[in-house]
Amino acid sequence: MAQTITVNGTPMLVSDDISFPFWLESGSSISPEIPVSSISVLEFNIVPNNNGNDMVFNQVISVTSNSTVPEGKTWKVVSVLLENQWFEVENSNSSLFIPTNSSSTNIVMEAPVYDSLLMYVTFNASILPSGGSPITERGFCYSSTNEQPTVYDNITSSGMGAGSFEESFNPLEILEFSTDYFVRSYATSIEGITYSDVHSFTTTSQGLPEIGESYLGGIVFYIDATGEHGLVAATEDLGSYEWGCNNTSIIVANEVAIGSGYQNTLAIIAGCSETPVAASEALNASLNSYTDWYLPTRDELLEMYNIIGNGSADGNIGSFSISWYWSSTEYNTSGAWSVYLSSGNMGSKPKGNANRVRVIRAF
Repeated sequence: MAQTITVNGTPMLVSDDISFPFWLESGSSISPEIPVSSISVLEFNIVPNNNGNDMVFNQVISVTSNSTVPEGKTWKVVSVLLENQWFEVENSNSSLFIPTNSSSTNIVMEAPVYDSLLMYVTFNASILPSGGSPITERGFCYSSTNEQPTVYDNITSSGMGAGSFEESFNPLEILEFSTDYFVRSYATSIEGITYSDVHSFTTTSQGLPEIGESYLGGIVFYIDATGEHGLVAATEDLGSYEWGCNNTSIIVANEVAIGSGYQNTLAIIAGCSETPVAASEALNASLNSYTDWYLPTRDELLEMYNIIGNGSADGNIGSFSISWYWSSTEYNTSGAWSVYLSSGNMGSKPKGNANRVRVIRAF
């Protein structure tokens, strides 16, 4: 008797028309038809990130009647059950999770790298040549409750094939704070699934930053009313540079308020062809893996002095020099606002002066 299931209202013979596994997006429907009693499905949550979407394993489902993939989910259909027997279509490219170890695969994982400053965790592993069957899926599985995590816990997939592979993501997006996690890599082939040794790491105690903390590449010196966004200053100076464009008016670079530094910096670059100058070096800066730095406004510099400079009750956390620092705020055609980060004094300095530069970035 033919093994039949219905996919989106269309009956299909699984022995002829479907190669396992196959995927169903949200809104799709599936149901078993006699003599198929159930369909085995792996459900994944679709989690948005800055680069698109991640798939995070959620649960194993046994579909026994007409079912629809929920919004925000995707289903990986792996097999059907017929009269108490698993029926699987043979497919050399199948990445079906088989709950047995494959002795022919050797997989090694390095200790996770958890960076509380950059707020990223990175997993690295390697599949060593073994002469066994081709690797059809590989990745990492992790859990906060299972000390021997499996692919039926949380997973992040890294494609297929042997060799080295890596996954890096922001723990703020998918992990709990102040939590111990267990992780190991996995690899599947038609012979089964192999796991590496288990490693562990612990996430930090809080997700939102506080003033003076190291966070996302710098030191927090300003947090807005939401408590979720603000500004960090780089941990060191870029050096000393001219402001540039002496005797040239860049009217749109005259904002002084907190939150206008990036706008000013872009305006300077658009109106000034000279390089290197403070603004150009700020935009070109690459510090602690971040490249979106810019020159602060006058008031942002003053905030740095008051919060993490010599004006702070906690002292000069930002390690500022006893020097004048450039802001991105123009004063007139021949001068720009500068702040003395030892005393908090501010004033206009000639654009041709070589003042210190400390860049900032927003989060």
